[in-house]
Parts: sequence; C-alpha cells; structure tokens
Amino acid sequence: DDSPIEAAKVRHYRTGETEIKATDGDGETSFTTEAATFSYAVTANGYGGASGTIVISANGATTIELTATAVTPPTNPDLSAVVVSCLGTDFEPEAGVTIDLRIKTLPSGSTNTAYPGLKQTATSNGSGIATLEAPKGSVCEWKRGKEDSWTEITIGSGDQTNVTSIIGSRY
Repeated sequence: DDSPIEAAKVRHYRTGETEIKATDGDGETSFTTEAATFSYAVTANGYGGASGTIVISANGATTIELTATAVTPPTNPDLSAVVVSCLGTDFEPEAGVTIDLRIKTLPSGSTNTAYPGLKQTATSNGSGIATLEAPKGSVCEWKRGKEDSWTEITIGSGDQTNVTSIIGSRY
C-alpha cells in the first residue's frame, strides 16, 4: 500500500541528539540538521516499526521510503493486538527482548467473558516487535525485561494498540 501514513512518529538520533516529529497528511516530516550519520525509527498505529541508518551528506532534502508491515489483528474481535517496538540506544531493533503485559482493569460489561491470561509474556522478533493481546477498553500495564516498574496503558477500541518505542535497555 503506497498510501501516506499520517501521525507516524519519526525519531532521528545520533549521540547526544534525539528529535521526534509526527508525519503530516502526506506522510512526510522534516528535520533541520547538519551533515552526519543518523539512526531513525518510525512507528505508526496499525503497523509494525521500521528503523535504519541514513547518511546526510549535504544541505537539502533526503527522502526515506518505508514499507509498512501490517500487524495481523487478533481473531477474537474483543481483543486488540498490543504491539511493542523494542529499540536499542542506537535506534536499531532489538530481538530477544522480553515484554510482560498484565491486565489491571477489565472493560466495563465484561462479566462472564473469557480473555487471555491476566499476565502474558512475549519476546521481540528480529524486527524488534513483540505482540501480545488485551481486551479492548481495558487498562493494562507492561514492562520490559527485569525492570521493576510497570507502565500503564489504556487499550483502544481498534484492532491494534501501539506502545511507545522503548529506547535503550539495561537487560
């Protein structure tokens, strides 16, 4: 699909410098920077992430065309795929990262409804993507690796809920 993706988060990074912007209706954003080598990462609702390295050699425009990878929605229409993009400090995808997800509050009206276990674990693939499932409208918490702190997220009503990319890891 060659349709532009609006509101995708685009991050560009080099040591000591990180900037994040959202794409516009044409699927574009721009950064003002000097000639250098940058790592980049792109995430968007409904798609897996993309990342890489780009060399900016002179003033002017550099275009990066990305191929979005759609995430398969859960077969149960009451669930949303929770997609976690695991990126290292260099913005490269990290495979083998463990992500835990637990349900904190079930959606209203869910009496006598069966859901996946209250706690799930997934491991990021070669693209740095870990995918879990949670009830639409629920409140969940997730954490990376052996971290002690959990981060709360509200699961939307769509087939996919993206979790903000994780930059860096102690594990």
